[in-house]
Amino acid sequence: MHSTILFINCDGLCSEIAKNVVLAGMNVVLCDDNRVTASEYKTNFFLRKEDDSKLRNKCIKERLQALNPRATIQSISVQSIQS
Repeated sequence: MHSTILFINCDGLCSEIAKNVVLAGMNVVLCDDNRVTASEYKTNFFLRKEDDSKLRNKCIKERLQALNPRATIQSISVQSIQS
């Protein structure tokens, strides 16, 4: 059985929950159009200073994938699910 969970808005709490889901072997879809800001480095373990102004979901995706290479992790925009 394969499960996929959709996370919308990848803030600090969402990222921590996604981490646990990925470590448990489930697949994840990260949906977020926000860009990384300087205030997020202390509240989101998966973001770094070098991520400033990059899309938040793509940065988090890379780091989650490193935790479990066998999990399928996708990053999508909010616009892609609105149409």
